[in-house]
Amino acid sequence: MNKREQLEIIFSLDSISAIEALRELFSLAETFNYPMEVEFDSIKLNASKFLSQVEKSGKWSTDIRLGGLTFRFGIVTAWKHCFIFITQLNAGELIDWFAWLAPFLKRPGFIQAWIADLEFNYWQNAKQPIQYELANRDYSKLPLKSNGDPPPLQAMWIDISNNPGKRVIKEGYVEAVGEKMWLSPIFKERIGGIDIDRLRAAGWTVDTKSIDGITVLTAPKGSFSEGIDTKYQQKLRAALYD
Repeated sequence: MNKREQLEIIFSLDSISAIEALRELFSLAETFNYPMEVEFDSIKLNASKFLSQVEKSGKWSTDIRLGGLTFRFGIVTAWKHCFIFITQLNAGELIDWFAWLAPFLKRPGFIQAWIADLEFNYWQNAKQPIQYELANRDYSKLPLKSNGDPPPLQAMWIDISNNPGKRVIKEGYVEAVGEKMWLSPIFKERIGGIDIDRLRAAGWTVDTKSIDGITVLTAPKGSFSEGIDTKYQQKLRAALYD
């Protein structure tokens, strides 16, 4: 089945600005012969004009579409990191994600990056029953727990705490998994180190030599997709984070 993917890139807080991120993304898009016109809030604008607007305001606060991709930049001040999301719009389209990532790997402050299967990522992190109801998706066998709010706001939500694909924001990094992951020394220090032998035993391919200073993890194709054995996914995740 064709799937949509997203490249998520995490940096230390203040190590990259919105303007720097946008300039790099537009430079890459031009190199890859993308049409240099962006769409946002039902507006179409030449990419250079949009960049000029961001340079004047110092802010980039909306998702923008360019060709078959969307770009998003954000700052998570409370958790001391910032991010770039590059999202695929057309399922099944082949994208060289490493080509988009490569320039950012060299930046001081790069923490981690991974490729997420959007469908898997959504349902692994869906907490509210209404999300299932709107999709006519059964959740009767899923564990529930209180959302923690006092009455009358208290409600029962889906308990995702044991989901192998859960996305947990931490101070200075994000606890997440993807079929392909790039991990910096900063990341490894913040999670207390990694055990290469354990990762390989769980099923990861570990490459510490191709990119200077970066550990690349590759899971078997389709490992973090809908319909794959949960226990296997949990084993892959646990080898990295537990």
